Amino acid sequence: MALILLAGCAAKIDPTPVAVNPFPEATEVRMYMHKDMIRVDDKGQVNEGSFPEGGIAMAPADIGELNGPALTYIVPPEMVEAYGCCFPRHAFLFYDKSGRFLGSIAVCFECHCVMTTRFPKPLKGKDWLVWDEAIFKRIITAHGQPIEFASPQ
Repeated sequence: MALILLAGCAAKIDPTPVAVNPFPEATEVRMYMHKDMIRVDDKGQVNEGSFPEGGIAMAPADIGELNGPALTYIVPPEMVEAYGCCFPRHAFLFYDKSGRFLGSIAVCFECHCVMTTRFPKPLKGKDWLVWDEAIFKRIITAHGQPIEFASPQ
């Protein structure tokens, strides 16, 4: 009997990626940037130096992509390439129809990392969040904004 229980504990996790729909009730998303590093607190406040004031409102199609195919939870890779940084310069803040802050996604094109605030819990074993850089790049550039910023002097 004990061997049967142990075998069940060693069962492999299904490696199929799981798309994330982080804030389905979001009706508004605003993009902010920072030349050094953007930070979003749990109340939806961006750090000093973030711009533009009030953010840039995303179109409904952009909101659909950010809430759909842009993020995926996967089983962590066996070998992870370590980056010495994670300094996101772009953040997307999600709000519901009453203007309540739901959460955020911040991305770094240099380090290829993603940071989140108030994000849905991943499925057991699928806790590695990956982002589709092409989707984020298309949205950012469609709004006339840069992907990279010159390093501070």
